[in-house]
Amino acid sequence: MLPRRLALALAVTACGPTPADTSDTSATSDAPASTTEPTTGPDAPSVCLTPHPEGIAVADAAQCINSEDAGGAIELTYETWPELVYDDCSHAEVEVDVPCVATAIDEQTTAVTITLRCTDDAAELHELTLTVTDPALFFPVCTGDELRLRYAFNDYGCPNGGHSEALVLRAAATEAILVAKFVNRIEPWLAPLDLAVADDAGCESSSNSCITTTRSAARISEAMSAPALVYDGTRRIAELGARYVVQPELIFETSPEGCETFSSVEILLARVDP
Repeated sequence: MLPRRLALALAVTACGPTPADTSDTSATSDAPASTTEPTTGPDAPSVCLTPHPEGIAVADAAQCINSEDAGGAIELTYETWPELVYDDCSHAEVEVDVPCVATAIDEQTTAVTITLRCTDDAAELHELTLTVTDPALFFPVCTGDELRLRYAFNDYGCPNGGHSEALVLRAAATEAILVAKFVNRIEPWLAPLDLAVADDAGCESSSNSCITTTRSAARISEAMSAPALVYDGTRRIAELGARYVVQPELIFETSPEGCETFSSVEILLARVDP
């Protein structure tokens, strides 16, 4: 089974004050109370993730930009819920819309792992792990934050193979979009944002004897803001009602008769503003 759970542990050690020397009869007060703060439990201080938009250019809606091979990924993993089977030729499909709480954030130099505790319709708790592998895709979230996760996955199975995936994580109180991922399907879950593939982005095609590949762009817009184009293989900031880092990987191949046709879409989005 492909999904897995990443278990996180926090080790806590407590240190007390050194007792006063009772042989000193001139002491006039007791030893001070311990000032060690708890690091777990309901009174633990929050751990927060900070976005890193430094050096990312603002999206340009006017010209086709050559691929820059932007890296980074957003992955959601889990064990038994939602239940998916990855057997040869198996078809599996799931969609959930559930409340969650961020219970742990483990930030490394170039990646972060966020543990989500989500509640299903039967009031059962499930831990899921959201991993972001590039600081450019970090978004503002703290432990203890109440969130809303909408997620869908479709394993196509045989004979076609492949899969589609859609993920949107919001702040529960404000419904602010924090992070999103769309693979081979773009769901209308981003309101008030509108996200689509721009077939008329104007990029030149490249051809060989059997395949013509056309690079394209993601178009993202909001009612009161001008739309932004973010071109395939680049990473740009879209300045709308809030600011978002957008990273698309779009491949469209058309072939003459007798050759296979292929297309692939992956669009990642992360909020910059707190």
